[in-house]
Amino acid sequence: MKKSIRKILVIFFGLILIISLGAGSAAAEPAVKEWKVPFLIFLTGPYAGFGKQIKWSVDEAVREINAAGGIAGRPIVIEYHDTGIDPAKAAAEMSKVVEHSLVIFGPIGAPPAKAALPLVAREKAFAMAVTIGAEISIQFQPYTVHLTDTFEKVTPPAVNEWIKRNSDMKKVVQFLFPLDPTFAVVIKVQGDIMKAHGIEVMPTVELGEGVDMASAVVKAMAYKPDGFTIMTLPVDAAKIMKELDKRGVKDKSKVLGANVVDDPSFYELGKGCINGTYLWNFVNSMSEKPKWKALFRKYRKAFPEFKDPTFGVIFNYDMVYMTKMAIEATGATGDPAKLAEERKKIMDYCRNLKGFPGVQYDYDTVDGLGRTPTFLFQVQGDQKQLVKTFAPM
Repeated sequence: MKKSIRKILVIFFGLILIISLGAGSAAAEPAVKEWKVPFLIFLTGPYAGFGKQIKWSVDEAVREINAAGGIAGRPIVIEYHDTGIDPAKAAAEMSKVVEHSLVIFGPIGAPPAKAALPLVAREKAFAMAVTIGAEISIQFQPYTVHLTDTFEKVTPPAVNEWIKRNSDMKKVVQFLFPLDPTFAVVIKVQGDIMKAHGIEVMPTVELGEGVDMASAVVKAMAYKPDGFTIMTLPVDAAKIMKELDKRGVKDKSKVLGANVVDDPSFYELGKGCINGTYLWNFVNSMSEKPKWKALFRKYRKAFPEFKDPTFGVIFNYDMVYMTKMAIEATGATGDPAKLAEERKKIMDYCRNLKGFPGVQYDYDTVDGLGRTPTFLFQVQGDQKQLVKTFAPM
């Protein structure tokens, strides 16, 4: 009889344990049916073409993730908020989402970011503004993550190599489109490097809205330079190259384009006038990583008019997968009652991540900044060729 009672008690307490474990497991289940993530992006305005490509890459990442079972068994849904790259509109859109969002994507672009991220910092929210320039992102830490490092760290290796390959350069003019404040940072860093090599850096030629490229190049040529750097929008960069060609600048190896120049429109519009030009970037469309090759094929099908995607395509695609990793690794549930706690867990995870499997290469994030390589290219046959890869500093 006693053995029977003991047996019953063992079974009873065993059932209690199983039920309690099941209850604990259920409590860890996501509290949401889907992960809704707002994304502040420019889909209209002068740079809508860039926004269209970025949206495509994010949609593709979402499609892949959801097809594989979603995030912690729930689908992810992106809610797009168009800023038109207008700061006031960006701040207004951010005010709609900042209080209740577990993770915020964007804003894209420096002017919208400078206007909208103060709201994120005030609310202690978390924004994955991964392509606004690290110099801006660090102003709002720890509430942001950026997937490249500061220009002071990523620019020098490629610029030094360009100077080494053009050791006879004595005088350089830099072209600058000043709309984005991070562009001016690049110009300063490049200028300081050239001065350290004994190169005379002439006054910067700024290109405002609607400026005629012919007059800008005439102004630059008046300094009698033997080298040029270009930190402008890619369409303007292609026009500058054509004007330089018209004025007898045939050795294009004396020209260095920064990361924003390395865009499909530069190669399409600059045909015949860009061979020899050097460019540096954070991304490498010639990556041999299988996942990148698959995405690149899809990109070329979606955008047959372009050869290479803009760098925003790569890092915003990675952003979606990093969010998936963070939610699953931290056990976030999306429960509004745990919003502050779960935001911080996801933020801390993304800001210091070892060996993130990016679509083009693996990299770390350290204190909210990506430790990514830098690539130097040279244009040959109107197509870029990889010259050298530099490890993160």
